[in-house]
Amino acid sequence: MDKHGIALYAPEAFPDSSAYFDVIHMNHVFEHMANPAEQLAWCASKLADGGFLVIEVPQQFVNHIDRLKRLLGRGGKLDAFGAFSLHHTYFFSMNNLKELILNAGFEVLQISTAVHGSRLGQAPTLKSKAMRIATWISD
Repeated sequence: MDKHGIALYAPEAFPDSSAYFDVIHMNHVFEHMANPAEQLAWCASKLADGGFLVIEVPQQFVNHIDRLKRLLGRGGKLDAFGAFSLHHTYFFSMNNLKELILNAGFEVLQISTAVHGSRLGQAPTLKSKAMRIATWISD
């Protein structure tokens, strides 16, 4: 499939088997994979020496911010499986994601529950600063 000038390939259909990458980034993709361990093995085979693998997954059931919101009576998702969960093949906690990555032979340089830098195009607000402190503490 080609969308917006970006070709999307399954690992087994990748057209250039000799290509290596400096960075492989999966933003809310990894939890949809049929076989995460197999996907990690493919990533390891395609990264150049010194390359980086960046994986971002939702913390749907293990989420400190939602727990805090529920504790304060301000909402927050429930720790329950629901219709929102159906499109995810796997759910990861920080610990089991780290274990899977280490088992694939990668070194974990950083693992966190939040973005710790400024978001592009957004000035920091009091709320975003408080959330950054809360997620820093939870990490």
